[in-house]
Amino acid sequence: MREKGFTLIEVLIAVTISGIILGSVGSFIYQGIRTWENTERGTSRNQNLRVLQNRLKSDLDNLFKSDIFEANLFKSDYEGINWLVLDDNGLKKVSYIFDVRNNEFVRRTVELDFRGREIEGTESELSFFTDIQIDRIDYEFFNSEYDYWQTNWDFPDNNDFLPLAVKINFLSDELIDSEIMVEVHRQKEY
Repeated sequence: MREKGFTLIEVLIAVTISGIILGSVGSFIYQGIRTWENTERGTSRNQNLRVLQNRLKSDLDNLFKSDIFEANLFKSDYEGINWLVLDDNGLKKVSYIFDVRNNEFVRRTVELDFRGREIEGTESELSFFTDIQIDRIDYEFFNSEYDYWQTNWDFPDNNDFLPLAVKINFLSDELIDSEIMVEVHRQKEY
């Protein structure tokens, strides 16, 4: 007479099949979570790029240049770009800077008085790409006089005109095809 129950081989087969099914389900769940995280991270980066490009375009559209104002400014170096903006709130100095210490790209503004001096307590800051490792940021300016891109600009000291366009390249393993290019509108002069 045979006793009721399972043999050792039946139990091993059931455990093996259950392990294969659970492993497959776990793998699908893990891949789904990774895909969702990568999509969310990519969306955040694209949104950062769009907001940055819109801010940059707005600031360049309101670029301040005047033959009678001594504090004219449009300068760049390896750290960032500075220029003056005139909008509804008055005159401001705008800087786009790569803060290496904190690994973020920052837009800084400070209001200026009618003589071009900074007004204390009016500083503001907006950070971009705080969640990724940026290796380097390159700034380029289109020189319409010589029809080429150059890596620095100094108006009015070395250049007696403004660039035609500004290009910012973000170099990072996490940012692919992350270049922003904005035209500089020069028709406004005060």
